[in-house]
Amino acid sequence: MAEDGQERGAAEPRRPLDFGYDAAPRTLDRTYSKYVRGLKVVLPATAAMIVIIVFAWPQVQLHEKLPDPENLRIRPQDTADLTVLGVRYSGTDSDDRPYTVTAASTRQTNAESDKVVLEKPEAGMDLRDGRKVALRADSGIFDREHGALSLNGAVRFSHDGGFEIATDGASVDFKEGEAHGDQPVSVRAPDGIGQAEGFKVVDDGRRVFLTGKASLQLKNTAPREGGS
Repeated sequence: MAEDGQERGAAEPRRPLDFGYDAAPRTLDRTYSKYVRGLKVVLPATAAMIVIIVFAWPQVQLHEKLPDPENLRIRPQDTADLTVLGVRYSGTDSDDRPYTVTAASTRQTNAESDKVVLEKPEAGMDLRDGRKVALRADSGIFDREHGALSLNGAVRFSHDGGFEIATDGASVDFKEGEAHGDQPVSVRAPDGIGQAEGFKVVDDGRRVFLTGKASLQLKNTAPREGGS
């Protein structure tokens, strides 16, 4: 019996394992092979493009937002239209005494000029005797190189000794300590009042001349008229 069972077991062939698919090698389609080769080229190129965009895009955005430095530069020809608020100029006269010129605002007359246009100018200077002169006006032009100031509109000179001049136009030379004007002028002094067609201040303010047709009324005296 045992020998018969062994003979049957040896005679029965073994069945191969079946995994549900055909394990035989297949031939790849040519179109598929070309597709795979194309992907090997396209995918690295796409990745490289993405990296470039990631690093370059912020730079592009920054360039679009920042103005051109050349446009921010102030050129000499642009300064004629530049207005500066709250300015102060200072200098010295021929005797090295200080004077100052201030204004609510100023702008340069042109790019190559030392002259500036002043709004609401005020100025002050020291005289030889230690006294001071102050002046103001509605507008003016200051020549910074020569220390000369031209005034227009409601011009007022005040000397701390009680001497005042009121006119509509005047020119002041700080270097020489002189001033003059050819507009109608009214003068108030400790000794009296006067009017004239113009005035001239010389000798560092120690002498004042009324020019043109002038009238002067001293205290306790009758008015006198005359001309220069």
